[in-house]
Parts: sequence; structure tokens; C-alpha cells
Amino acid sequence: MRKLMQAAALITVVVAPTAAAAQSSPPPGPTNRIIVEQSSDRASDALLTSIVTWLSTNFDLQSTKLLPKVKLASAAAMTQRRYRTFLGADGASVSPSEAALTTVAIYDQKETTIYLPLDWTGQTPAELSVLVHEMVHHLQNVAQTKFECPQAREQLAYAAQQRWLGLFGHTLQDEFQIDPFTLLVTTRCMH
Repeated sequence: MRKLMQAAALITVVVAPTAAAAQSSPPPGPTNRIIVEQSSDRASDALLTSIVTWLSTNFDLQSTKLLPKVKLASAAAMTQRRYRTFLGADGASVSPSEAALTTVAIYDQKETTIYLPLDWTGQTPAELSVLVHEMVHHLQNVAQTKFECPQAREQLAYAAQQRWLGLFGHTLQDEFQIDPFTLLVTTRCMH
């Protein structure tokens, strides 16, 4: 119960001031450009610092004052970043519909930047859980944590996201249709 109250206080204090920023931004909608990135004033340093504190308190992650940049991007742009080593220079092999199905958000280790969807406002536990997930990757990156395979780094990120959602009575399955089998497959090295 204490953790639930802390999470509610975090949302009230840190996220509530961002409602004005969300109202002043253009309405989300389809874009003719594949790559659309905007700086996000919706994920404030106070929010990121609070998430770092929550993660370092609840998981085996070191706290840091080095915060990531946060940008809003189209699903296609995020998918291109995620798979850029497999795509051509223009990324033409990924259609916007494919992008929407595969990538919710990403953390770019080289840029220390979190990319969130264009319509992200941080106003729901599910939206905040996506930021929590990506902040785990930022903390792993800052600590230079090594993993057996890329999927292994997802284990803790999904565990943190699930715990965050659980504080509000939600699950990964409810919010993102990630069932236990899918979670198992996406977080294990398959050598």
C-alpha cells in the first residue's frame, strides 16, 4: 500500500503539470513523413529523476543524475532506429503499418535518448510504464551492464514495467497484450 501511495504521489506531483504542455501540442494524427521527431517537454527532469529513484529503490539498478533526452517520434521512425543496422539508408523496407505493430518506444544507447510515440502524454499508468521500461535501459546503459544477448536486457525492463502497472491494478497483458509466453520468448536468449 505504501508503494502505491508513493506512485500516486509521483504522478500527482510530477505528471499533473504536464497537462498544459499536452494541450498546447498539435493533435496527434497520421503524418506524411516517415521520420518525425520532436523534443518532449512532457517528460520533465523531475519525472525522470523520480523514476530513477523508484527503479533504484525497487530493483538492482544504480541511481544516476545523468538523465536521458526524451523525444517524440513516429512509430516508423522508432522502428527504423531499432532496426537501422538491417535497413538500407532510407529505411524503405519498413512500412508504417509494420512499424506500428512492432515498436512502442525505444532507447538509443549511443544518443542516450528515449523515443516515445507522438501521442505520448504521460497521463496514464500505461504510458508512464513505457517510460519506466525505457528508463531501465538507460540505467543499464549508464552502468555499462553487459548481457548475453539483446533479449536478456529486456527481462528487468519488463519486470519493472509490470510492477509499475501492478501498482495501479493493471498488467502487461491488459495494457499491451503481452502474455506470459510472449514475455518468456522476448526476454530469453535462444542460442
